[in-house]
Amino acid sequence: DPEIFNMLGASLRELGDDSGATRAFYQALRLDPDRATTLTLLGIQDALVAKYDSALRWVDSALAVDAGFYDAYVSRGFYRLLLGDTAGARADAQVARQLPSGNHLSDETLAVLIDARSGRVTPARRRLDRLMTSFAGRNTPPSPLVATLLARALHAVGDRDRALDVLERAAPRGAVLWFWLRFPGFDTIRADPRFQRVMAESRPPLTS
Repeated sequence: DPEIFNMLGASLRELGDDSGATRAFYQALRLDPDRATTLTLLGIQDALVAKYDSALRWVDSALAVDAGFYDAYVSRGFYRLLLGDTAGARADAQVARQLPSGNHLSDETLAVLIDARSGRVTPARRRLDRLMTSFAGRNTPPSPLVATLLARALHAVGDRDRALDVLERAAPRGAVLWFWLRFPGFDTIRADPRFQRVMAESRPPLTS
C-alpha cells in the first residue's frame, strides 16, 4: 500500500531520518508512480536542504498528474519565489487561493512573502494583519504548521520579535514543530536564543 510508505516517510522525516524518509517516499512511488502527494513530499525533502531546482521538478511532476493539487501549487510558489521568479510565485498563489481544498493560510503566507520580496511592504502588512486578527481570538495555541507559517510571514515584514512570540506559543512541542523549524527560511533567526530554545524543546530523541 503506497499510503503506508507515505505515512512512514512523513514520520521518519519528522524524526530527522531524511534518507529513510526519502527511501520510503520512493517506495510509495514505485507502487504508484502518479501519486501527487508523494511527489510533493519529495520536493519538500529537497527544499529542506535548499535544493529548490530539484524541488520544483518534483512539484511540476505532481501537477502533471493532478492539476488541482493545492499543496503542489503552494509549494511551487514558495520554490519559485526562492529562485527569484516572483511572477510565477504570484500566479501559483492566486491559483491556490481559488482551489476549494487546502490550508489557505499557506497561500496567504506565500502572498505576504511575495509582497515583501517585491518591496510592497504596506500591502504585505495589511494582509498579515488580517491573518493575525483571524487567529488572535482563538483560545488554543497555534499548531506547529500555523505557527511556522505565521512566523515566516511576520519575519518577512521585519517583525522578528513577533515571529519569535508566535513560535514560543506553538503547541505541541515535538517532532512536527522541529521539522518545520529546520527549513532554510528560518536561517536568519536560527542563532537567536529564543529560537534555539523552541528548537531544543521540540527536538525528537536521538537526533543530532
